[in-house]
Amino acid sequence: DWENAQKTLIEYSHFGNAFQLISPLRSNLAFQTIANFHIGHLNLLNKYKNYDLHVAVQGSQSIFETKKQYPTLTTDERIEFIKNLNITKHVFSYTSLNLVNIIKNFKINILVIGPEYGNHNEHLINIDYCNNNNVEIIVESRTENISSTMIKNKIQNKINNV
Repeated sequence: DWENAQKTLIEYSHFGNAFQLISPLRSNLAFQTIANFHIGHLNLLNKYKNYDLHVAVQGSQSIFETKKQYPTLTTDERIEFIKNLNITKHVFSYTSLNLVNIIKNFKINILVIGPEYGNHNEHLINIDYCNNNNVEIIVESRTENISSTMIKNKIQNKINNV
């Protein structure tokens, strides 16, 4: 049953890229990669903090398969970061980019995505499902002048110049 599936998902969750599932009167689902937690991630989470916020973190191996590099922080570290913000109801992980079952099971009716979303076939499956099942899609813009890659490069440059 779904209650046991939720428990399994939450227990399985300690592995991370993140998306939020938000469900008060309207259930929202937003995706983001949190390789290096930064102000852009915090801003997005805070934007939805008054909702029943559930955050799913993409597993490190899954990130490697899509980006060809592992995130700086482990999945557990990224999950712990989000949990300690005390604005989420649940934090769990996922490994497949095909999230149709999660969208269905959480009865999501708003999908919040970034501007780069759609670069993988699984993204297109999710978008197609949403379009055919009255799930609104909202594209959130990135925070200017900040990204996990920028942070990684900045740190690397400082190390190289020491």
